[in-house]
Amino acid sequence: MEATFTKLLLLTVLAAGSGIPMEGSQEMPAQSEIDDNEVIGLPDAENGTSNNEGAESSPTDAVDLAEVIHDQQVQLDYLYDLFHSRFTNDKQNSTNPIQTALSEAEMMDQVKTSESSSGGVYIRWGRDVCPSSADQVYSGLAAGPDVDATGGGANYLCLPESPVYDRPKNGVQDRTSRLYGVEYRLDFPPIQSLVEHDVPCAVCESIGRSTVLMVPARPSCPSGWTREYYGFLMAERSTFQRTQYVCLDGHPTYRSGTAAASREHATMQPVEGICLETGGGLPCGPYVNGYELTCAVCTK
Repeated sequence: MEATFTKLLLLTVLAAGSGIPMEGSQEMPAQSEIDDNEVIGLPDAENGTSNNEGAESSPTDAVDLAEVIHDQQVQLDYLYDLFHSRFTNDKQNSTNPIQTALSEAEMMDQVKTSESSSGGVYIRWGRDVCPSSADQVYSGLAAGPDVDATGGGANYLCLPESPVYDRPKNGVQDRTSRLYGVEYRLDFPPIQSLVEHDVPCAVCESIGRSTVLMVPARPSCPSGWTREYYGFLMAERSTFQRTQYVCLDGHPTYRSGTAAASREHATMQPVEGICLETGGGLPCGPYVNGYELTCAVCTK
């Protein structure tokens, strides 16, 4: 009896803070929610069947009283097991309010960390501003090697508008590598009006996407990727200095105040696909000989 009383007292305290209904409460589980094999009601003294309204046995009858005590013990054990089961499930499923709140807070921290994580960096050629999908690092001007150079770099650079020097030497030296502003030099109707003007650029950092991919020959991105911008594939003229292939924005602008130069130093021109039926070129059919190629800059 003492052990039963202790269990009942413990159960009452725990149930009060866990939402487990006790007998006599309106929150007792409905009959349909209780396993048919569980003993919930007290036995009827006359026919031995279950009676949820309580036992009708005389308290003076020792046999009936023992049955009442036994059934109360069974009911107590049921409620104890029910509480233990729910407590265990709550712990496993994190339905405890405090645990749930902590889990949600951790989830929000992960989302914030993901959103604030470093993104992929790319250059938007032909524009001095970044798309709305990216943060602007800086804007500047496209620069490259002289078209007749046989040495030096072989790629375009996006130089900042305002350089900072450290102990420079006056004058142009012989033993140096030289950079020039890049001009549009093309015979391509969509952007023909920009010919001989200098090319602007912007260094951009995508928001929450760390991988950058430039897709040549298509103005769209693969499934699951975000398109930062699209346009035309460009490079230096084939008979001049080699450079990298870059994606020029499809709606380019030019640097204010630039005009035709007396000599071409570094240029940016459309890339055409050359197909050959005999092999050695791009496959004819999907590629059309002499067509200017498109491109897209994508992040993920």
